[in-house]
Amino acid sequence: MPREQSEWNKSIERGIDTLLHHRPLTVSVDISASVLQTSNLAESTQSTSNSLAASKAIHHARERLNQTLVQGEDDEEINYAPDPKVLDYIANIERYSNHKLPDKLTPCHFSYLDWQKVCLAAQAAKSIHKMTPTSGDALFFPGSTFGTFKSFAVSKNTYSGAQYLIVAIRATRTTWDWMVNLNAEPTEYTEFGNRFKCHRGFLLVAQNMKASVEKSIMEHLSTLVGPTNVIFAGHSAGAAVAQLLFTFIRTHPAADLVANVLGPNVSQMDCITFGGPPTSFPPLPIPPSCLFLDFKNEGDPVTLAQPDYIESLLQAYVLKPPRTSSVWAVPGPLYYSSGDQILLRDVAGEDSDEEHPAAFRVDHDETKSIIFGNPVRHSMSLYLKRVETIRDRFLDV
Repeated sequence: MPREQSEWNKSIERGIDTLLHHRPLTVSVDISASVLQTSNLAESTQSTSNSLAASKAIHHARERLNQTLVQGEDDEEINYAPDPKVLDYIANIERYSNHKLPDKLTPCHFSYLDWQKVCLAAQAAKSIHKMTPTSGDALFFPGSTFGTFKSFAVSKNTYSGAQYLIVAIRATRTTWDWMVNLNAEPTEYTEFGNRFKCHRGFLLVAQNMKASVEKSIMEHLSTLVGPTNVIFAGHSAGAAVAQLLFTFIRTHPAADLVANVLGPNVSQMDCITFGGPPTSFPPLPIPPSCLFLDFKNEGDPVTLAQPDYIESLLQAYVLKPPRTSSVWAVPGPLYYSSGDQILLRDVAGEDSDEEHPAAFRVDHDETKSIIFGNPVRHSMSLYLKRVETIRDRFLDV
């Protein structure tokens, strides 16, 4: 097992008692049909018992999935005893042949400068998790109590003579954030030029944040001399909102922000996100002359997460896996991921103690029938380590 995953397996026990106490977890199990359709009391009782047992197993799987995903989003370096049950769930998923993509994929080739941008975005997406209004040089904006406005930060960075302004959106932190994540009903949105169906919760948050994000970008640009590369970044739910904000601003050249401020001052505007869920159908448009990159760790369930998918994943966790290789039937997607899809995969081999991450381009046809079920791969620390490792190989050549 790669060392990074082993380290994460040691910390997946982290509790989220406050979240679980405030967010009721329910599983719909219809036990009435079996009771009404039989006159045999013993058979009815057994059917009821089986249904309740299934409900309980899925409930526990949901709790443990939440625990591990919050560990990856909150990303604090705290050691806890491992939860063997989560490892059992992962092992169950890996018994299905569609738990990963095919071995042969299209390699992703970026320049060193592009990988440096990716690393700047990853560093910002990680640091926003622990940032406060008094943190360093970044301008931090706290989120609202009820999750309708996510915390974000705008920071300046200079590398190799180029100026960067990075807008990082924080991921899920509170019970109210979870409610936004679960508000997944499709909402029609036409301002991108076509008719899109967007995840209602993320769309509403991005709309609420748009004016504040635009204002903060303008204030920072007024203090900079020369062309600046603006990069939107985020992890998990923060990635989803970052993509929508980027699309709001980048795809409206007639807007005052672009025409009067960003136009003459911004050399390029990019969006680079990590571990984000699908947010729209069709995917958000990719503007010309920019990087719009959506990174997925192979196995990270959040990168494919939507309501039917999560319910199917929970069932795959608790059902007895087949003895021989088979395919788990994945429900069709309601939403698709946006941007160029970049898969991060460890290609070191099972006997290696060290990872050797590599990047590949994938598309929706390749991922729509895949079931990712390893929540420890959702860690922003793992995303950051992998992209920095790939970037640093340029220095070793």
